[in-house]
Amino acid sequence: MSRLGRRRSLTLAATALAVLAAPAAAQAATYTVKAGDGPCGGADLACGGLVEAAAAAAAGDVFNVAVGTYTSATFTTDVTINGAAGFVVDGTLQFTGGGVSKVSKVAVVTGAGNAPAIYVSGGGGLELSDSIAISRDGFGMFITAGAGNKIVRSGVATGGGQTASAVQVQTGPDDPNVGVVVESTVMSGGGAGIRAFTRNNEAEALAGRRAGDIDLTLRHITAAGSSNGIDLDASNARALLPANQGNITATVTDSIAFNNRVVSYSGFLLPLLGGNTATLTRTRTLESGDPAALFVNPAGGNYHLRQDASAAINQGSVTPGESATDIDGQDRSAAPTDLGADEWYPGPPPAAPTSPALPNDGTAPAIAVMKPTANQRIKKTSRRTRTVTRNGKRVRRTTTTRFKRLAISGTATDPAGVKGVIVTIQKLGTAAGAKCKWYNAKKGMVLKSCTKPPLLLARLAADGTWTYNADRRKLSAGSYRIIVLGLDNGGAAGNSAPSGDAIRRFRLTNR
Repeated sequence: MSRLGRRRSLTLAATALAVLAAPAAAQAATYTVKAGDGPCGGADLACGGLVEAAAAAAAGDVFNVAVGTYTSATFTTDVTINGAAGFVVDGTLQFTGGGVSKVSKVAVVTGAGNAPAIYVSGGGGLELSDSIAISRDGFGMFITAGAGNKIVRSGVATGGGQTASAVQVQTGPDDPNVGVVVESTVMSGGGAGIRAFTRNNEAEALAGRRAGDIDLTLRHITAAGSSNGIDLDASNARALLPANQGNITATVTDSIAFNNRVVSYSGFLLPLLGGNTATLTRTRTLESGDPAALFVNPAGGNYHLRQDASAAINQGSVTPGESATDIDGQDRSAAPTDLGADEWYPGPPPAAPTSPALPNDGTAPAIAVMKPTANQRIKKTSRRTRTVTRNGKRVRRTTTTRFKRLAISGTATDPAGVKGVIVTIQKLGTAAGAKCKWYNAKKGMVLKSCTKPPLLLARLAADGTWTYNADRRKLSAGSYRIIVLGLDNGGAAGNSAPSGDAIRRFRLTNR
């Protein structure tokens, strides 16, 4: 098949229709989720956030999420969540339901701590597609249950150390078996790209308790930037008889996964009794090589193939039933294909990319504050004195106006495009130990941890300008500091602008 005109490309619904189930079944509903819409449920199909959506959710419900930044939420039943471009979760999405939930086009980023970006502990599992899941210090995805788990055309990463992994699949005593399919996905960072881990101790094994088995199917994955690409560890699932608990099987095809590790256990009573096993079956998979010779910028987190990556380009095939598109939504339905999540395409990028991007240059967008200006003095009120005639006499009358809004604005630029802009507003000189005074859009000034400010989502325009309007009435007189951050369409977060543009001080006065 000719490869002329093909090119790699990095890229990342608010209708309310009733979904009718079978006559004897309960009726599912389709909700919209948008900041400010408040609680939902029953006839009210407009939810003000994911927390409100989770509280209202019934099995089979659909939630179409508008652009915005949302907080952590736990869904206790199977749902479908469809995101719009710019749908970001600052925290953890957890799924505990017995059915299979589906999530598409979401960026989940944990800003602090070792919490996972996505946690699946329900019996059904989760189907994640065209999304990004990043944890700063913990697992990008943590899966402990579900036979129907699937990750397609997504990027999962961790910024943690050796004990963290991009995708962690784990079972313990009395846990059910777990199945996970991963296709056209990049997993990077930490100790492993994807780790399967089973555990229980000798006492639990003697008591008849068993760890669940894990089955992984990995097709066209890229597991790089970690100590181990694929890590299968069954050595902590103590077994009495051969193959009776905690076994791990993984098949990997048409993939790139370096430094893979497989550890079994021989049994703790007698070797003849056997133990549990970990097995990795490889087909058309590259397990060693120089990342710099394969990927565009591995140090910066860009795992798209170089145009001269001959060890991976045209070295793969197609498995019936797998995703017909790569991580960018580009076609690879006919052999020969490339190894890994990316199908290399020279030529112009596709007109309408369908999936989110992974970091393409490893550099955060440049977010600059233009208004207020540096050290600007801003009045909370204004006074106007004028002369008026009352009862035939001229008198002086003073009118005081209280300003309602404090306009903050600026610019946002990045080669991959900017996905969102976050603003924080801190009142200076008010720290109390480890707590600082921050502006909260709903509550006004609040005392919170100095490392966990309220995150304010700015309105981002198509031309790269952004605005945020704070309520000036909720701000007391004093000195303030604005700090802005951004997320680009490649998943890189932070601010690469000079500190004088990224951080802006101003003073608020009563008059």
